[in-house]
Amino acid sequence: MVWRKRGTAQRQIEKERETKQEGDGGWALPREVAKKKERVGGGGPFGAEPSIRAGGNMYAIIGFALMPLLWSLPECVMTYELSSSYPCDSGGVRFTEEAFGETTGLLVGYLGWISGVANTASLPSLLLSYVLSQFFPDVQSTDEDVVEHYGIMVCITLAFAYVNYRGLGVVGPAVIVIFFVSMTPFLLMVVIGLPRVDPRKWLQTPVPITSESSDDIPFTGRGWFPLVYPAGIAFRPFVNNLYWNFNGFDQASHYSRMVAKGTLRNGVGGSLVLVSLAYLLPIMIATGATDIEQDDWTNGSFAVAGSEIGGRWLGVSLLALFFSGMSADSIGIQGLADRGQLPSIFRHRSRHDTPTYALLLGVALILALLPLPFGTIIELANFTFCISVSIEFMSFVQLRIISGESAKFRKTLYSVMLILPFVYNITVMLTASYTTYIYAAIVAVFGVMIILARGHLIDEEVLQTRLDEMENARIIANLPILL
Repeated sequence: MVWRKRGTAQRQIEKERETKQEGDGGWALPREVAKKKERVGGGGPFGAEPSIRAGGNMYAIIGFALMPLLWSLPECVMTYELSSSYPCDSGGVRFTEEAFGETTGLLVGYLGWISGVANTASLPSLLLSYVLSQFFPDVQSTDEDVVEHYGIMVCITLAFAYVNYRGLGVVGPAVIVIFFVSMTPFLLMVVIGLPRVDPRKWLQTPVPITSESSDDIPFTGRGWFPLVYPAGIAFRPFVNNLYWNFNGFDQASHYSRMVAKGTLRNGVGGSLVLVSLAYLLPIMIATGATDIEQDDWTNGSFAVAGSEIGGRWLGVSLLALFFSGMSADSIGIQGLADRGQLPSIFRHRSRHDTPTYALLLGVALILALLPLPFGTIIELANFTFCISVSIEFMSFVQLRIISGESAKFRKTLYSVMLILPFVYNITVMLTASYTTYIYAAIVAVFGVMIILARGHLIDEEVLQTRLDEMENARIIANLPILL
């Protein structure tokens, strides 16, 4: 009964607030562009090396040129269309609830959080790889180094968690500063490296694979989908890495209530252009202006390429990703708690105005994922995001195509636009390894437990808090009828 009352009251709140959408000055566009850039893949193309190793120079360039059009553009259109109609801090949870109800909305929020935390959990390993490649290039990792490396990654995680706890989240002007600081090295890399580019290197096709794994992303890991190498491309790591680098544009929906529709549109469109260029241009420069062989492209290779072209300090851009990723994960949990989808303890904020327990929950999961190989973490992040964003796409179909009031041509265009993203989502899930399926099953079990237990975890305080937040006396007057 509590959940039914809370849901009715919440929907009244959201509908009332949709009419109060307001701008936030000149910061909205650059803040959305900057945060989106950090959310997708950090400041620059760090983490894109497996695509080059799996597909060679030519297919990697083609992949990073086409992926924004075939995948990211439909996601951006969906995000803008639904966020402008259903503005809310909780983003996709809001319009998923509108289409399929609260339970499905909670599922989207939960899977999106798991994907975000898994993305963040991949960063300590990535950061450690760059540090070793830049400052200790002659050090060879052995099995005895596993515990030592895990300890280093734990220290990195706790240090960044403390910074986030102190309230240095990436918001407003701070986001813009970090974005431009992180992108400056790659801009220099493009400018300095352009005269050295040999376009013939861009046409290099994949060479036969000489090792069983690339960057901890398995080439021979067994799964339901047969291992295939079309045109010499290692298909599984190639599609997974492309997907990992270009998903996450739906995060813009979290700003929808704070900015005007025009600002939201410009922010989403601007982020798509900048993210695409921030990957494609450095990849073209690095493959065309250096002599790095395909088999040598591993985590840290962009730092090596940057050292050859523009100096060691290129690796500074990776640091910003940790701050924004961990901050976004904790805010996502707090948002679910604010909507009454999770216990009210996750709404608690510290004296630094940070969601303390939500942050601790994310840190605990990150520490649990750190021992996993980089590729397994990426596959898990992709797998959970595939399910989450597919539900968001289905919400788009329900709200805009089936029951929407758009013209027939526009509905047809929307339908065609979503075909390739759905196919890509299915492909990513089918090509996952058995290990990823096991972890995904564990995630699913916990998700079902949360859904089944939520009625026992939430008390009347949540409903009362939400009622107190209602600003319109007319809605409060109607509550006896609703309840």
